Amino acid sequence: MQRVSCGCFWDRSQSVYTAENISGILQALVEREQWGPAITRARLVRAAGEDGARVIGRALYDCVQM
Repeated sequence: MQRVSCGCFWDRSQSVYTAENISGILQALVEREQWGPAITRARLVRAAGEDGARVIGRALYDCVQM
C-alpha cells in the first residue's frame, strides 16, 4: 500500500466531510488494505455519495508519496 501525504489529502478532500459521514469515510479509508479498491469505493459511495467518493479517490491518487 502506498503512503499518502496527509496534508495534501486533507486539502483536496476536506469539502466532502460532514458530521454525518466522517465516521464512515474514515472507516473505509482505514480498512482499504483489507477490502481492496472495489469494496473501498463502494463503501465511500455509501458514506459520501458518488461525488464525494470521486473527490476522495482523486485526492488519494494525487497525494501518493513517491
